[in-house]
Amino acid sequence: MTVANEAKKIVIKDVKTTGKTKEVATFLADNKFERRVLIVVDEKTPELMRATNNIQNVLVVRANYLSVYHILNADTIVITPKALPVITAWLGKEEA
Repeated sequence: MTVANEAKKIVIKDVKTTGKTKEVATFLADNKFERRVLIVVDEKTPELMRATNNIQNVLVVRANYLSVYHILNADTIVITPKALPVITAWLGKEEA
């Protein structure tokens, strides 16, 4: 993740929307996210799903269901602050 982070491929930002596609499109344009954007959230809300369904090359995934395929297929990964603890708890499991 450090190589991707240095290349500014992984961004931790909160994606807020009231369900309007224009809000998410503006968020993506303001941050210059143009190709294959993966948005990792702690919980998929109906508003976020409604706002992202009509945007091409945007995939919303819950942190519990994040896979290597999703990560490798994305040009930019946007992780919400609430999803970060879920990912670290999932990846940080130590086996005895």
